[in-house]
Amino acid sequence: MEVPETADARTLAAWDALADQVAAALRRAGLPVTGPTTEVTNGRTGQKYGAFVEVDPIADRAGGVFVFWQVHDELARPSREALLAGRLNDPAIQRYGQVVAIMIDAMKRLLAESKFAVEDAATVNDLRPLEIHVRSVWSG
Repeated sequence: MEVPETADARTLAAWDALADQVAAALRRAGLPVTGPTTEVTNGRTGQKYGAFVEVDPIADRAGGVFVFWQVHDELARPSREALLAGRLNDPAIQRYGQVVAIMIDAMKRLLAESKFAVEDAATVNDLRPLEIHVRSVWSG
């Protein structure tokens, strides 16, 4: 498997600055925020919860600034256990998805109101469902 190319230093610096602004906007709204970070898998262990801001350094449309929501382990654990047991219709999975979708929608609205250009992350990377891609902060 070929390793994807990393964005150039100027692009990475711009993404890092944008990620800092995104994290600050979410914190000002009172949300617990982890990041920004370049650790793509950070926060997906169920050990932490809240908003996660990350910079994916890939040099194509799949790279950039992303935001996702990690629920508390009290909600994540039953969903994870149901998935591992193959119980795909378990209400815990549905509840997990509903909560994440609600929080993603709320954060998208908050970021748009804070003058960020946002979109569903799956439009640029289909491996990022229920996440936000932040394209830029509006100037003006």
